Order: sequence, then structure tokens, then C-alpha cells
Amino acid sequence: MTPEYLVPLARVMKPGAVLRVATDIPDYVRQALEQVPRHGFDWLAERPADWREPWDDWMSTRYEQKALREGRVPHYLTFRRR
Repeated sequence: MTPEYLVPLARVMKPGAVLRVATDIPDYVRQALEQVPRHGFDWLAERPADWREPWDDWMSTRYEQKALREGRVPHYLTFRRR
């Protein structure tokens, strides 16, 4: 989640569009929470647990399954374009 990625992404996403980020890497979570709001998105977590559960329509990936087997905690972040 770098400015080089987020600037063009924000330019093409309409207001109200949703951006989802799933990762088990703590530094990636930190970077997303720092950078994504700076580029015109609001984090939609209303409760602290909102990032701990996957979305209702989430289809688990082999990467997620590997992370879970290895004891890493997945994070599911949801942002909305301002």
C-alpha cells in the first residue's frame, strides 16, 4: 500500500466504492492503516473485532490457509472511498 499504488487507485474508484485488504503480515496492516486513509479512504471498522473476521462472501485462499496453519493471524480491513 504505497502512494504509487494508491494515487491511481483512488483516482479510478468512485466515491462510496469499497477497498478490501486481507493480510497476515503486521507491517502490511500498519502500512495500510497509515497510507490508505491518506489517499481518500475511510477505514470502516466500527468495533475492534471488525478486522478479525473475514467478509461474508470471502473465499479462503491457500495463502490464508498456510498462514493459519503456521499460527499467523489474518486481518481483514475494509475501506470506503470518500
